[in-house]
Amino acid sequence: MKFKTSRITPPRRLVLQVVNHILGDSSGSLEVIVPSPRSLNSILDQKIKVEVIPEEFSEKFRFEAKYQPTNSILYVNLSLLEFNYEGRELKQALYKVVSHELVHVYQILYTRIKEKGGEVDTPTAGLPPLRARTPKYRQETGDILDHRLDDTEFYPRLEDTINAIGFVLEDFPGDASDIVSYVLGVSRHTKYKSKHLEEPKEWLQDLQRYAPRKYVKAVRKIKNEYPETMKRQSDFFRQVSPPDELSTFSNGTPTGKGTDLEDKGEGSQLPNGDGARNIGRPSPDSPNLKSRNLDRSESYGRKPAEKQDFGYVHDSGSGSARVIPYDSGFANNSSPLRKASSKVKPMFLGSDGSAMAYDFYFMRVEKDYYYHYTYRDRADEIIEDGHLRPNFYKDQPGAKGVFAISGSYGQVVTSLQVSGSRKEHMDKIVAIKFKTRTEPKYGYPEEVIWDKPVKLIRPEVVSVSEATSDLRGNEDLGEYFKVYYDFKKAVEIKKEYGKPSPSRVAHRYLKGQNDEK
Repeated sequence: MKFKTSRITPPRRLVLQVVNHILGDSSGSLEVIVPSPRSLNSILDQKIKVEVIPEEFSEKFRFEAKYQPTNSILYVNLSLLEFNYEGRELKQALYKVVSHELVHVYQILYTRIKEKGGEVDTPTAGLPPLRARTPKYRQETGDILDHRLDDTEFYPRLEDTINAIGFVLEDFPGDASDIVSYVLGVSRHTKYKSKHLEEPKEWLQDLQRYAPRKYVKAVRKIKNEYPETMKRQSDFFRQVSPPDELSTFSNGTPTGKGTDLEDKGEGSQLPNGDGARNIGRPSPDSPNLKSRNLDRSESYGRKPAEKQDFGYVHDSGSGSARVIPYDSGFANNSSPLRKASSKVKPMFLGSDGSAMAYDFYFMRVEKDYYYHYTYRDRADEIIEDGHLRPNFYKDQPGAKGVFAISGSYGQVVTSLQVSGSRKEHMDKIVAIKFKTRTEPKYGYPEEVIWDKPVKLIRPEVVSVSEATSDLRGNEDLGEYFKVYYDFKKAVEIKKEYGKPSPSRVAHRYLKGQNDEK
């Protein structure tokens, strides 16, 4: 069995059951069943016992919680937690450590499934990819750095980090991007300081320094959990040069130069005494200040007006400004130009002329892109696997095959695109945006269908709202149409339903078919 781990997420209900028991009655033990992950199609549940360390023995232990696989007991050092936290923070800390240790339980479960049973105490599954592992670091040394870099601690600490971000997000709803930036050390918003975030910040810093492959994977998993953090806010950036200063390809102050234009042009990159005030200023009639812009149409994503020339637009000589397009995964749809450049309209082949009046189109698979709706935790598993597989999850019954929505011509039909029990959990649904070279059977307004595994190219997780916003910008080709991705089939449809004179390419293909006959 191929055994790839995306992210180990213990059931929230189970974690809360343990937390509420500890806070309500810490004197007695609790037996719970840790269910086997449904995605593994294996039934191997694990019964564990939860015990709180008595207060008189608490000082002998340095850990907040620990799972002992030899006797299947999860020990919780409640006294130590109460010393460090109080009130709501105590409940959050309990949730975090219980969730952390349950990840270790799942690592043992994964290992037993991998090894086909047996009493396994050391996990060999539920670990980072082989290329990312750092086996030389072992937590048995007692050093905090060794614990942070231990392979068995990667997914538990990832769970800690995501939970800690969630705790802070409760106080600052809508600030997910800023909170994640703070955890990653990109920003220093003091208002996001929290006891829960201290250790995750240091863990990520150590990963970045000593285990960069783990760091990259951790950052990707964190951002996948909060898709809004992957958005960029602009399609362009402006480079502005002040009046009387020569423009530069740099966005900042030139090295060794100031911005005081009163001091002999020191804001320029020219030598002292030869400022832009004295040399280099072009004449207002200079051809360098002239630019062709046909009725500004290309600025708005439209084709320039045909056979019209409105001449050149003169720019001012008092400074300069350049708008530089950067079309690489930006979320801001304010620029129609970005949309226009990324969407390819399918080629019309013909219509069958029946009562349904079906229109037929052709689209090259590599020119299209697609959205697939799924649960957030399953999105990570799918991306890790690299494929969309037919009916991979048995708990979501439906038609056999792989289904997605075309980003180029697809329409929003939520009642069909989100089916089964997923309709009741829309807050947990995300969209996988991807490209592929795996040819579909055909496409409809509401879905594209494959009858085989689909290999994903550059997949990313986006929010459902972002996907639907993109789809609503598509041209409505009608209620009844069918898109073919097979070129040979498209030629046959063109011959049957299209105009009498097919294209030269189609003509050559059809002539070859007749010659073979």
